[in-house]
Amino acid sequence: MLFTYIFVGCPGSVHDARVLSYAMERDSTFPTPPPSKYYLVDSVMRTRGYLAPFRGHRYHLPHFQVGSPPRDEEELFNRWHSSLRSVIERTFGVWKKKWRILSEFPDMVETQNKIIISTAGLHNFIRLSQIQILILMMLCMLTQFHENSLVTMEKVEKMKK
Repeated sequence: MLFTYIFVGCPGSVHDARVLSYAMERDSTFPTPPPSKYYLVDSVMRTRGYLAPFRGHRYHLPHFQVGSPPRDEEELFNRWHSSLRSVIERTFGVWKKKWRILSEFPDMVETQNKIIISTAGLHNFIRLSQIQILILMMLCMLTQFHENSLVTMEKVEKMKK
């Protein structure tokens, strides 16, 4: 759950599709999807390289959890799309909860933009640091297990003699 791109500067509170549109129009460094890769978008954005759900089919996860399983390929796609989209929404939720200043913005737009970029960067840094710490812990545990196994094997060899 990391941010891969941040765009700031949209006026007021705007829909996701509008932010994407602004970013594509106004940021020359906007990372378009590479060949055979896609960005997950809502139903408003239907362009090559962007995956939108099928209209006219069930979409939200609760509809699948309570109701019947997907009835066709479009509903199955929508179910997976909704599941992935919930990960994106959860990332924003974690970010906003961790950085409460995001809900109490100062009035100055420049300061708001700096806060958004800074907290998103810190969010990624913390997440990546946690991943690295987990990897180090696992390596230590494996090393410890290996060392204990060697000791046990040495004991077995001594017992044989």
